[in-house]
Amino acid sequence: MGWKGTLRSVSAELKRQSREADKRHRQRMKELEREEARDTVTEFENYLKDIISLHNECRASLDWSSIENESEPTAPINEKILTVLAEERLENYKPNIIVKLLKLESRRKSSLANKIEKARLDDEKNFAEADKKYKVSKRKWEKNQELIKRLKNDGNAVIEILQKHLEISDLPIGKDVQFEVSDDMQVDINLKVLSYEDVIPEKIYSLRQAGTLSTKKMPKGRGLELYQDLCVAL
Repeated sequence: MGWKGTLRSVSAELKRQSREADKRHRQRMKELEREEARDTVTEFENYLKDIISLHNECRASLDWSSIENESEPTAPINEKILTVLAEERLENYKPNIIVKLLKLESRRKSSLANKIEKARLDDEKNFAEADKKYKVSKRKWEKNQELIKRLKNDGNAVIEILQKHLEISDLPIGKDVQFEVSDDMQVDINLKVLSYEDVIPEKIYSLRQAGTLSTKKMPKGRGLELYQDLCVAL
């Protein structure tokens, strides 16, 4: 093959490789498009599911009866367990024959004596940590007991608890929430939700048979039905 033939072969091969690269690029773009479509539909469906199932989501409950009957935390005692063990090791130490022959008895006893001081420091450290935890628990217990006393006849305490454990940020469609407590300690919760336009999507997203994204306008009837379901769920 002459140089012209070689040149034609090289040119043809380069064109073939370019076509293959373009084909792979188009295929990859289609895959990305389908992947993005699946993500969009999944997010859309999850959003609709979330807004009509808010009543199924419940924050951790508070058992005030158990809290009221909770025993007061017990203050820790420094029993010096590690120190006692270290002292017993020194007191009961009996050198073996090799230690005696090498005259290491004094050194071994000195080492055991040093370990007593280390054990004492460790006992103090452990006690300090336990005492710190105790003080935190004691303050929490006292605060809870005081709060329980207030809850029995103080409406402001009830509102305080509700505001702490039922925040508007817990409701993705919540706009405002207010609490009122009557003289007989009955609680009214006034919840304002976002408007239809702020909650219900304008479009419906689904997947075509080919895996691409299909977009349609949200029918007014279905939108109102979703909004009604949302309000009933609350």
